[in-house]
Amino acid sequence: MSERRSYESSPRQTLAELSVLAASQPRIGELGPDTPTAHTQYRDNFFRRFGEIRAVRDERATDEQVFYVRMVKERFGLDLITFYSDHERLCDTICEVVDAKKPYDRLVAGHAEILELEEAGQLPLGSAAELSAAVDHPLGIEAIGIYYWDRINPLLEEAYTLLETRTLNAPFLTK
Repeated sequence: MSERRSYESSPRQTLAELSVLAASQPRIGELGPDTPTAHTQYRDNFFRRFGEIRAVRDERATDEQVFYVRMVKERFGLDLITFYSDHERLCDTICEVVDAKKPYDRLVAGHAEILELEEAGQLPLGSAAELSAAVDHPLGIEAIGIYYWDRINPLLEEAYTLLETRTLNAPFLTK
């Protein structure tokens, strides 16, 4: 478990650091009758590829990222570099919002880590609830997730619509 931590600290320090991170994150407002209680993700995990496509375009990509972009062009006939360049503002915005969401991703992983530490007896029961309470929202960490996904999803919907006009294989490409 400790190999998953990005820094070496005691379980209590980890909980304290995650709690500070949780308290500092943006979140949705007060709950209303139409407020979702869990985030939704538009389609699938293709959103993670936008940063990779940008890296290939900017010639700072790994071999694996270059391979993916080439494979998509060969297999599906879709030049992702051209797509990115043609829709640079949209693709850059997706990258920015996905990057901004990284603290939330760390909180989700950290919450799972805290639960494991509770189970192992290294933290008292209720420590994960303490982390959620640090968000100061009835939905806990999920209020942060909803905040970010509410920003990412419309961008992804727009990008997928544009992708689908370029290739009939887009639904398979984006899975």
